[in-house]
Amino acid sequence: MKSIYLILGLTFLSSCCKCVGIYKTTIFLEGFSVEEIQNPYVVIFKPDVSDTITLSIDTKYQSTEDMRLNSEKYLNHSNQWKICINDTLNYSIGNFNIGTETKGCCKGTNYLVSYSLNGEIVKGNVVEIKK
Repeated sequence: MKSIYLILGLTFLSSCCKCVGIYKTTIFLEGFSVEEIQNPYVVIFKPDVSDTITLSIDTKYQSTEDMRLNSEKYLNHSNQWKICINDTLNYSIGNFNIGTETKGCCKGTNYLVSYSLNGEIVKGNVVEIKK
């Protein structure tokens, strides 16, 4: 009887799959204070036009060291961005390298591999700005 439970348990655990896709509306910040963030926005540069999107601080996930900026619109990872934290702090982000999972239950899920932040390549699955 114990072996039947073990087999059922393994089947259940192996069928549970958590796929991490691209955070399409969130930018992660590390080392910023709430006082530094004033009217944040992102400019997304498209081939013929640019789109300015207002960002808001996600108070649900706010801590003394880390916070998230959220957008009500999807942030297009195929274009260049300029993120403005306040009047003097802004960051250029682009060259998004998007991968696609090819195996397992997450097959076909797109994820962020790397991006450039002010000209430096950053590897990671989220867009994160560290102060």
